[in-house]
Amino acid sequence: MSKADNIVRAIWRRLDKSERWQALDDVWSQLPDRLFLKTFVRVWVDSEGNDLHRPLIDSLIDEYDIHARRVMPLLAKADQEFYRELPERVQIYRGTSMETPYDDYSWTTDREQAVWFANRVPNGTPALAEGSVHKDDILFATKSRGESEIAVQTEVVDNLQIKSIGPKRDNPMAALFFMVHQHPVFHKEMFEGFAETLLISGLDRYAAEARIYSDLNELADFGFKSAVEMRRRSILEVDWDMVQKNADARKSLLDGLR
Repeated sequence: MSKADNIVRAIWRRLDKSERWQALDDVWSQLPDRLFLKTFVRVWVDSEGNDLHRPLIDSLIDEYDIHARRVMPLLAKADQEFYRELPERVQIYRGTSMETPYDDYSWTTDREQAVWFANRVPNGTPALAEGSVHKDDILFATKSRGESEIAVQTEVVDNLQIKSIGPKRDNPMAALFFMVHQHPVFHKEMFEGFAETLLISGLDRYAAEARIYSDLNELADFGFKSAVEMRRRSILEVDWDMVQKNADARKSLLDGLR
């Protein structure tokens, strides 16, 4: 397996969803075009926060001149057929909110699907946006996850219209969820859980800490500088006394179940 393949494998196996766009930006120059483009699409489809990384996504689109003619031959046959059958002028829809209608670039050819997404908006006023786009201006099209997604930058969508389809919503818990998953404490808690598992397995604190830093050094060797910097800062905040206490309690519980 080549280094490039191992880098992409690490993106999926060793990084969180929230880290993957920045990771791809860190390592794109090490990936051959075909592998980068396929990974770009997969990160896009798998991400739950493309809106948080839109400037970065724009820079990757510009750097690699991403468009459907380059991307579609690399995707699954179902995706290629979906794109092939699109008309030259494609009518597209987007389930969104009135407050931030175009915060990312995911659209669909399925109006009912767009309405479904609009009705899942946790905060804001559910809205349906629609417009049309020339087939050649699409970034890629995919049927993954059973959807009919059209990835396209808003600036090339014509005849934009938007209308409210429901009352405004306010869900503080949804806002808290996104805040937690963007905050370094998420990584701190992740490391504390990993450290606890290592202690239960029989390692002492220093061996567990060495194992964590060894994993970080491997990620650094791949070129994931942003994730490594964030994780190194988070490790410094780990409460090892609490981790040891929790590990001892769990180990006693497990011993009692044997």
